Amino acid sequence: MEKYKQLGIEERSLIQTQLTLGFKPSWIAESLVRSVSTTTRELSRNGWERPAVKCGRGRPPNWFRYSFRCIQS
Repeated sequence: MEKYKQLGIEERSLIQTQLTLGFKPSWIAESLVRSVSTTTRELSRNGWERPAVKCGRGRPPNWFRYSFRCIQS
């Protein structure tokens, strides 16, 4: 079993940079070759909160306008 290795200052600054660019924590973890839980734990320790995103299932509000477009030649 491998011993736990703490995040270095370079990794922490990379996390901060990628967050400001809009990357998801899972993408950041993949780029660091770390576990997703490691990055989300680090973010929660520093007061980061997941942004509230309004997304849901089903059709978008203007579904009729987008789904029945005809292209005439």
